[in-house]
Amino acid sequence: MSGLGWVLVLKEKSGRERVLEHVHLSVNDASVTITWYGKNWPRLATLSTVDLCGVTPVFMDRAKPPPKNG
Repeated sequence: MSGLGWVLVLKEKSGRERVLEHVHLSVNDASVTITWYGKNWPRLATLSTVDLCGVTPVFMDRAKPPPKNG
């Protein structure tokens, strides 16, 4: 699952959309655990949909910091 990430897309009834990237990913023999956490989550009553999406970067090396010496 190299490069694969997960996001939650939270769509509020007002039309506002929030995209939250996963914080932690744990892969076991028979399961995958994906974790999101934060302080600024919208109230559940304001949500119209919650979408779980797998995402991959277009440029695989962009997730790495640039080398210090060129």
